[in-house]
Amino acid sequence: MTTELELSHFDVPTAVPPVEVLSNAAQPSDEKGTVIYLEEKMLASVDRAIDVVSNETRALRENVIVDLRPHADAKSRALLDLNRIMGDLSTKDVPQSVVNELRILRHILTDNEQLLSNHLEAVREITDLLSSTMMKEESDGTYTADHLEPR
Repeated sequence: MTTELELSHFDVPTAVPPVEVLSNAAQPSDEKGTVIYLEEKMLASVDRAIDVVSNETRALRENVIVDLRPHADAKSRALLDLNRIMGDLSTKDVPQSVVNELRILRHILTDNEQLLSNHLEAVREITDLLSSTMMKEESDGTYTADHLEPR
Protein backbone atom coordinates (compact mmCIF):
# COMPACT_ATOMS: atom_id res chain seq x y z
CA MET A 1 0.00 0.00 0.00
CA THR A 2 1.42 3.35 -1.02
CA THR A 3 1.46 6.12 1.55
CA GLU A 4 0.47 9.53 0.18
CA LEU A 5 2.75 12.42 1.05
CA GLU A 6 1.44 15.58 2.63
CA LEU A 7 2.33 18.13 -0.02
CA SER A 8 0.67 21.28 1.24
CA HIS A 9 3.95 23.07 1.95
CA PHE A 10 6.46 22.64 -0.81
CA ASP A 11 8.36 25.01 -2.99
CA VAL A 12 7.94 24.61 -6.71
CA PRO A 13 11.00 25.62 -8.71
CA THR A 14 10.46 28.66 -10.91
CA ALA A 15 12.93 27.47 -13.51
CA VAL A 16 14.53 24.16 -14.22
CA PRO A 17 17.85 24.25 -16.03
CA PRO A 18 17.99 22.27 -19.26
CA VAL A 19 19.34 18.76 -18.98
CA GLU A 20 22.67 18.16 -20.59
CA VAL A 21 22.43 14.98 -22.63
CA LEU A 22 25.58 12.97 -22.48
CA SER A 23 27.05 11.68 -25.71
CA ASN A 24 27.46 7.93 -26.05
CA ALA A 25 31.13 8.27 -25.24
CA ALA A 26 30.40 10.15 -22.01
CA GLN A 27 27.73 7.78 -20.69
CA PRO A 28 28.66 5.56 -17.78
CA SER A 29 29.57 2.06 -18.81
CA ASP A 30 28.97 0.19 -15.58
CA GLU A 31 25.50 -0.84 -14.39
CA LYS A 32 25.48 1.34 -11.25
CA GLY A 33 26.55 4.39 -13.27
CA THR A 34 23.83 3.69 -15.84
CA VAL A 35 21.22 3.45 -13.09
CA ILE A 36 22.36 6.78 -11.62
CA TYR A 37 22.36 8.37 -15.08
CA LEU A 38 18.83 7.07 -15.75
CA GLU A 39 17.62 8.31 -12.35
CA GLU A 40 19.06 11.77 -13.09
CA LYS A 41 17.31 11.81 -16.49
CA MET A 42 14.02 10.79 -14.87
CA LEU A 43 14.33 13.43 -12.16
CA ALA A 44 15.18 16.10 -14.72
CA SER A 45 12.19 15.12 -16.84
CA VAL A 46 9.78 15.17 -13.89
CA ASP A 47 11.23 18.52 -12.74
CA ARG A 48 10.64 19.99 -16.22
CA ALA A 49 7.03 18.75 -16.10
CA ILE A 50 6.60 20.29 -12.65
CA ASP A 51 8.01 23.57 -13.96
CA VAL A 52 5.72 23.62 -17.01
CA VAL A 53 2.54 22.87 -15.04
CA SER A 54 3.53 25.26 -12.24
CA ASN A 55 4.05 28.08 -14.74
CA GLU A 56 0.59 27.54 -16.22
CA THR A 57 -0.99 27.29 -12.75
CA ARG A 58 0.74 30.51 -11.67
CA ALA A 59 -0.48 32.29 -14.81
CA LEU A 60 -4.04 31.02 -14.23
CA ARG A 61 -3.99 32.28 -10.63
CA GLU A 62 -2.67 35.67 -11.71
CA ASN A 63 -5.18 35.86 -14.60
CA VAL A 64 -2.38 36.56 -17.08
CA ILE A 65 -3.16 33.88 -19.65
CA VAL A 66 -4.69 34.96 -22.90
CA ASP A 67 -3.80 31.89 -24.94
CA LEU A 68 -3.57 28.48 -23.30
CA ARG A 69 -2.16 26.81 -26.43
CA PRO A 70 1.55 27.39 -25.58
CA HIS A 71 0.99 25.94 -22.11
CA ALA A 72 -0.87 22.93 -23.51
CA ASP A 73 1.91 22.36 -26.03
CA ALA A 74 4.57 22.58 -23.31
CA LYS A 75 2.63 20.09 -21.14
CA SER A 76 2.34 17.72 -24.10
CA ARG A 77 6.10 17.88 -24.73
CA ALA A 78 6.80 17.28 -21.03
CA LEU A 79 4.48 14.25 -21.02
CA LEU A 80 6.12 12.90 -24.16
CA ASP A 81 9.53 13.33 -22.53
CA LEU A 82 8.35 11.48 -19.41
CA ASN A 83 6.88 8.68 -21.51
CA ARG A 84 10.08 8.27 -23.50
CA ILE A 85 12.26 8.05 -20.42
CA MET A 86 9.99 5.89 -18.27
CA GLY A 87 7.97 4.05 -20.89
CA ASP A 88 9.88 0.77 -20.77
CA LEU A 89 10.36 0.66 -17.00
CA SER A 90 8.39 -1.39 -14.57
CA THR A 91 7.00 0.61 -11.64
CA LYS A 92 9.19 -1.40 -9.29
CA ASP A 93 12.27 -0.15 -11.17
CA VAL A 94 11.50 3.54 -10.59
CA PRO A 95 13.76 4.96 -7.85
CA GLN A 96 12.07 6.33 -4.72
CA SER A 97 13.41 9.84 -5.42
CA VAL A 98 11.54 9.81 -8.76
CA VAL A 99 8.38 8.42 -7.13
CA ASN A 100 8.48 11.31 -4.63
CA GLU A 101 8.82 13.85 -7.45
CA LEU A 102 5.98 12.17 -9.35
CA ARG A 103 3.76 12.54 -6.27
CA ILE A 104 4.54 16.25 -6.20
CA LEU A 105 3.75 16.45 -9.93
CA ARG A 106 0.43 14.66 -9.34
CA HIS A 107 -0.48 17.18 -6.63
CA ILE A 108 0.44 20.11 -8.89
CA LEU A 109 -1.54 18.59 -11.77
CA THR A 110 -4.62 18.22 -9.56
CA ASP A 111 -4.39 21.90 -8.61
CA ASN A 112 -3.87 22.84 -12.26
CA GLU A 113 -6.85 20.74 -13.33
CA GLN A 114 -9.11 22.48 -10.80
CA LEU A 115 -8.02 25.94 -11.96
CA LEU A 116 -8.53 25.01 -15.62
CA SER A 117 -11.96 23.62 -14.75
CA ASN A 118 -12.90 26.87 -12.99
CA HIS A 119 -11.76 28.92 -15.98
CA LEU A 120 -13.66 26.67 -18.38
CA GLU A 121 -16.83 27.06 -16.31
CA ALA A 122 -16.40 30.84 -16.32
CA VAL A 123 -16.04 30.79 -20.11
CA ARG A 124 -19.23 28.70 -20.39
CA GLU A 125 -21.14 31.16 -18.21
CA ILE A 126 -19.93 34.13 -20.25
CA THR A 127 -20.78 32.36 -23.50
CA ASP A 128 -24.28 31.55 -22.24
CA LEU A 129 -24.79 35.15 -21.16
CA LEU A 130 -23.61 36.52 -24.52
CA SER A 131 -25.75 34.01 -26.41
CA SER A 132 -28.84 34.89 -24.37
CA THR A 133 -28.27 38.61 -24.83
CA MET A 134 -27.82 38.23 -28.59
CA MET A 135 -31.01 36.17 -28.90
CA LYS A 136 -32.98 38.79 -26.96
CA GLU A 137 -31.62 41.60 -29.13
CA GLU A 138 -32.40 39.78 -32.39
CA SER A 139 -35.91 38.74 -31.38
CA ASP A 140 -38.86 40.99 -32.19
CA GLY A 141 -40.94 39.33 -29.46
CA THR A 142 -43.40 37.68 -31.82
CA TYR A 143 -43.00 34.21 -30.39
CA THR A 144 -42.42 34.99 -26.73
CA ALA A 145 -44.99 34.24 -24.04
CA ASP A 146 -44.65 37.79 -22.64
CA HIS A 147 -46.91 39.23 -25.34
CA LEU A 148 -49.69 36.63 -25.21
CA GLU A 149 -52.85 37.67 -23.40
CA PRO A 150 -54.61 35.13 -21.19
CA ARG A 151 -57.98 33.99 -22.58
